[in-house]
Amino acid sequence: MTEISELEGRISAALDRIRSGVSALENKAVVLGDAPVAAASDDDRVAQLEADLAAQKDVNAQLEERVKVLKARQDSVIADLNSGAERAKEQLQSFEADLEKLREENAVLRDVSENLRKAAEADGIDATMINRAMQAELDALRALRAAEAAEVATILAELKPLIEEAK
Repeated sequence: MTEISELEGRISAALDRIRSGVSALENKAVVLGDAPVAAASDDDRVAQLEADLAAQKDVNAQLEERVKVLKARQDSVIADLNSGAERAKEQLQSFEADLEKLREENAVLRDVSENLRKAAEADGIDATMINRAMQAELDALRALRAAEAAEVATILAELKPLIEEAK
């Protein structure tokens, strides 16, 4: 961007020189009354100024093209970042849902385990209570497995672009 600013400054300076040259030519023409004496040197000066103007227009066109390329590149990077942010947001929401399910299953497991412990103390353990405890434990393990799978999927999604970039 500093190169663009520098080139803009050069263009502005050239345009200022052209304006001052044209202004000087107009002043000479008024003072001399359009005398042919100054015409030869003025024609050379005008030709030089027109050549400078054409060169600056070329430079300006090149700068505009560079700006278009940079803007396209920047827009592409922004789109990629927005896409990545959206994917990360979706993965985070999925991960949070899995964690919430894990918390719920662990709460049920704690309650069932507590009931089973109380029943064991009172010598009143029956098969349904043991089945409920085992089912709660299995549900908690499944929820933990789902949360871990979501975490692994998130990590793999982040590593995939890095691996592809390294190739």
